[in-house]
Amino acid sequence: MNFFSFKLNITRSGSKMLYSFALFFIIFLFLYTYSYSQEKSSAEIILSEGTLTDEQFYGEYTYRHYTGPPFNEDVFQVFHDDQIVYQSKVAFGFSLYQENELYSHGKDITGDGIPNLLVLEGGGGSSAFSDSCHVLSLGEQCKLIQTLPVGEFVDLNEDGILEYLTRDGVFTFWYAGHANSPAPRMVLAYREGQYKLAPTLMYQPLPEQELITRKVSEARSQCEKLKTQKCYFHCWHQGEVYLDPSVWGFMLDLLYTGHPIEAMDFLDQVWPEGEEGKELFLIEFKQRLNSSKEWKRIRDKLYQTQEEKALWTMKVGEGYGQIKIFSIPTEATVIFDGERKGQTPFSLSGMPVGEYTITLDKLGYEEWEEEILIFANQVIEVDVRLLARTDNAIVRIWISPNEKANILIDGEYVGERSLLLKNVPQGEHTIKVTKEGYQDWENTLSFYQGESYIVTVDLKAIPEEEVLPSNAIWIPIGLLLFMFLIWV
Repeated sequence: MNFFSFKLNITRSGSKMLYSFALFFIIFLFLYTYSYSQEKSSAEIILSEGTLTDEQFYGEYTYRHYTGPPFNEDVFQVFHDDQIVYQSKVAFGFSLYQENELYSHGKDITGDGIPNLLVLEGGGGSSAFSDSCHVLSLGEQCKLIQTLPVGEFVDLNEDGILEYLTRDGVFTFWYAGHANSPAPRMVLAYREGQYKLAPTLMYQPLPEQELITRKVSEARSQCEKLKTQKCYFHCWHQGEVYLDPSVWGFMLDLLYTGHPIEAMDFLDQVWPEGEEGKELFLIEFKQRLNSSKEWKRIRDKLYQTQEEKALWTMKVGEGYGQIKIFSIPTEATVIFDGERKGQTPFSLSGMPVGEYTITLDKLGYEEWEEEILIFANQVIEVDVRLLARTDNAIVRIWISPNEKANILIDGEYVGERSLLLKNVPQGEHTIKVTKEGYQDWENTLSFYQGESYIVTVDLKAIPEEEVLPSNAIWIPIGLLLFMFLIWV
């Protein structure tokens, strides 16, 4: 056997091994894909193999709660006349909200005349803020109104319409363990089909001076104890100053009930005499406070004077910061002050410090919008869970160029620049955009309930008509005549 034939045999042997491996891989992939396609979803397994642990009847509606394998998780369903009309996602635990003198299952708690059902969900995390409450409407159609953070229903103004007490967890784990992290109270009220922050209902009278004096004494004692122990954990520490979380806990209670000046006075009384570092603490505290999604609304609605509002507003200076935005689901459009920037997950560095209006927009989900502060040399992280739409269609119209124009839907004027329409009825609608100097744009589109749409309008400029002078025709004729004379 010469060298050439030996090399050829090796090549053929290698080819056989390669083909065998490829065939084995294809067969394995086929079997894996087939078996995976035959598997039931977690919800199907729980419903088919699990146990019906609770069943309740409310008029024409039936609530059924199942617990089952493989991880002892829960699913609940709502039936209307034996037809399933709502099914929850799989969760670590569901239970009906405990009935009391204010609430009973099937009672109208929102004031819209439609019975409600409240279902609690355990988040499975170590933090209470991972728990939530699902508010369902049992009208002609069963629908999820909203998923609220952990809290309780109350009737603050005794009008029969229940408000919701919850907590702002923005200071969780801020120089504190979970157990002693302050969480100021917030009030949500049902308005325009949703529970929204109600700052005016959060106001409470200033505590008696005797209580404030006792709080100052207790805070000083606790801070001195931390200093004696030289404790560097679960407290704010700078130099010889040790602040216990109870200090900013009482400050937050005052701030969230309408007493900003008294909150600053409390810090002044607790702060060790002659010690520096208070300005640094206030910068860090305000930065954390202003990162709350609800704080700006509380400050602007609850405080009466500009002095009170400015006292706890983060003063931004020169410099640049960075922002990271995450959403569930992903691939939501990120809009800064009306300008599209990208999709989630999104990160942008080199942003000038200041306040920005950030909007997240995704088809089939409610628009999310917040005022966000960017600080110098800081990374701001924003996590958003978008809510699926259940009402009429949302239509966002983008116009290029985004200048003054006439936007009409079914012949009715709706605006003059790029805009968002949140309540477009289901069906066909004709959108028309006119602008002087541009060709009219018109299109008839179909919109469906609960969906979101983006309509992009690229206006085309009307070309200017080129009008030749009356004697311009003689120019080419003269050139031809001149060339003829030369040729002759």
